[in-house]
Amino acid sequence: MPNEHFKDTSLLDSLRSSDNAVLEHLVQEYRPRVVVQIIKQGGSEDDANDIFQEALTAIYLKSQQPDFQLTSSFYTFLYAICQNHWLKKCREKKRHNEVRLEDHGVSMTIRSERNLRTK
Repeated sequence: MPNEHFKDTSLLDSLRSSDNAVLEHLVQEYRPRVVVQIIKQGGSEDDANDIFQEALTAIYLKSQQPDFQLTSSFYTFLYAICQNHWLKKCREKKRHNEVRLEDHGVSMTIRSERNLRTK
Protein backbone atom coordinates (compact mmCIF):
# COMPACT_ATOMS: atom_id res chain seq x y z
CA MET A 1 0.00 0.00 0.00
CA PRO A 2 2.77 2.56 0.71
CA ASN A 3 4.09 2.03 -2.82
CA GLU A 4 0.66 2.79 -4.26
CA HIS A 5 0.42 5.97 -2.19
CA PHE A 6 3.87 7.02 -3.41
CA LYS A 7 2.79 6.30 -6.97
CA ASP A 8 -0.36 8.40 -6.47
CA THR A 9 1.66 11.23 -4.91
CA SER A 10 4.13 11.17 -7.80
CA LEU A 11 1.20 11.19 -10.26
CA LEU A 12 -0.11 14.30 -8.58
CA ASP A 13 3.34 15.93 -8.56
CA SER A 14 3.74 15.19 -12.27
CA LEU A 15 0.28 16.55 -12.97
CA ARG A 16 1.17 19.73 -11.04
CA SER A 17 4.12 20.25 -13.35
CA SER A 18 1.96 19.71 -16.47
CA ASP A 19 3.85 16.57 -17.49
CA ASN A 20 2.28 15.34 -20.75
CA ALA A 21 3.49 11.78 -20.13
CA VAL A 22 1.46 11.58 -16.93
CA LEU A 23 -1.62 12.84 -18.76
CA GLU A 24 -1.22 10.05 -21.32
CA HIS A 25 -0.79 7.55 -18.47
CA LEU A 26 -3.92 8.82 -16.73
CA VAL A 27 -5.96 8.56 -19.91
CA GLN A 28 -4.75 5.02 -20.63
CA GLU A 29 -5.05 3.82 -17.03
CA TYR A 30 -8.25 5.46 -15.79
CA ARG A 31 -10.41 6.59 -18.74
CA PRO A 32 -11.66 3.05 -19.50
CA ARG A 33 -12.85 2.65 -15.89
CA VAL A 34 -14.67 5.98 -16.03
CA VAL A 35 -16.31 5.01 -19.33
CA VAL A 36 -17.64 1.80 -17.75
CA GLN A 37 -18.81 3.73 -14.68
CA ILE A 38 -20.77 6.29 -16.72
CA ILE A 39 -22.23 3.77 -19.19
CA LYS A 40 -23.49 1.62 -16.27
CA GLN A 41 -25.32 4.72 -15.04
CA GLY A 42 -27.05 5.36 -18.36
CA GLY A 43 -24.53 7.64 -20.03
CA SER A 44 -22.70 7.33 -23.32
CA GLU A 45 -19.03 7.06 -24.14
CA ASP A 46 -19.12 10.72 -25.17
CA ASP A 47 -20.61 11.62 -21.79
CA ALA A 48 -17.85 9.63 -20.09
CA ASN A 49 -15.12 11.35 -22.11
CA ASP A 50 -16.55 14.76 -21.19
CA ILE A 51 -16.80 13.80 -17.52
CA PHE A 52 -13.25 12.41 -17.52
CA GLN A 53 -11.85 15.58 -19.07
CA GLU A 54 -13.76 17.77 -16.60
CA ALA A 55 -12.47 15.66 -13.70
CA LEU A 56 -8.85 15.85 -14.83
CA THR A 57 -9.20 19.61 -15.18
CA ALA A 58 -10.65 19.82 -11.66
CA ILE A 59 -7.83 17.69 -10.25
CA TYR A 60 -5.22 19.78 -12.06
CA LEU A 61 -6.69 23.01 -10.68
CA LYS A 62 -6.95 21.51 -7.19
CA SER A 63 -3.34 20.29 -7.39
CA GLN A 64 -2.18 23.86 -8.03
CA GLN A 65 -3.36 24.92 -4.58
CA PRO A 66 -0.32 24.94 -2.28
CA ASP A 67 -2.19 23.41 0.68
CA PHE A 68 -3.77 20.53 -1.29
CA GLN A 69 -2.88 17.03 -0.12
CA LEU A 70 -4.18 13.80 -1.57
CA THR A 71 -5.76 11.86 1.31
CA SER A 72 -7.01 8.90 -0.73
CA SER A 73 -5.80 6.95 -3.71
CA PHE A 74 -5.69 8.94 -6.93
CA TYR A 75 -8.36 6.72 -8.48
CA THR A 76 -10.70 7.15 -5.50
CA PHE A 77 -10.34 10.92 -5.83
CA LEU A 78 -10.88 10.77 -9.60
CA TYR A 79 -13.88 8.44 -9.21
CA ALA A 80 -15.54 10.77 -6.68
CA ILE A 81 -15.07 13.79 -8.94
CA CYS A 82 -16.39 11.89 -11.96
CA GLN A 83 -19.40 10.72 -9.98
CA ASN A 84 -20.16 14.25 -8.77
CA HIS A 85 -19.85 15.68 -12.29
CA TRP A 86 -22.05 12.92 -13.70
CA LEU A 87 -24.77 13.47 -11.08
CA LYS A 88 -24.66 17.21 -11.75
CA LYS A 89 -25.04 16.56 -15.48
CA CYS A 90 -28.00 14.23 -14.80
CA ARG A 91 -29.71 16.89 -12.66
CA GLU A 92 -29.20 19.48 -15.40
CA LYS A 93 -30.67 17.10 -18.02
CA LYS A 94 -33.65 16.49 -15.76
CA ARG A 95 -34.25 20.24 -15.39
CA HIS A 96 -34.08 20.73 -19.16
CA ASN A 97 -36.73 18.05 -19.68
CA GLU A 98 -39.31 20.31 -18.02
CA VAL A 99 -41.37 22.70 -20.14
CA ARG A 100 -42.96 25.75 -18.52
CA LEU A 101 -46.22 27.00 -20.05
CA GLU A 102 -46.46 30.26 -18.11
CA ASP A 103 -45.65 32.23 -21.26
CA HIS A 104 -48.94 31.01 -22.72
CA GLY A 105 -51.11 32.01 -19.77
CA VAL A 106 -51.12 28.50 -18.28
CA SER A 107 -49.51 27.87 -14.92
CA MET A 108 -48.22 24.30 -15.05
CA THR A 109 -45.08 22.31 -15.66
CA ILE A 110 -44.90 19.36 -18.01
CA ARG A 111 -42.17 16.82 -17.40
CA SER A 112 -40.98 14.26 -19.87
CA GLU A 113 -42.33 10.71 -19.52
CA ARG A 114 -38.88 9.53 -18.43
CA ASN A 115 -38.90 11.89 -15.44
CA LEU A 116 -42.44 10.92 -14.45
CA ARG A 117 -41.43 7.27 -14.23
CA THR A 118 -38.56 8.03 -11.86
CA LYS A 119 -40.71 9.92 -9.34
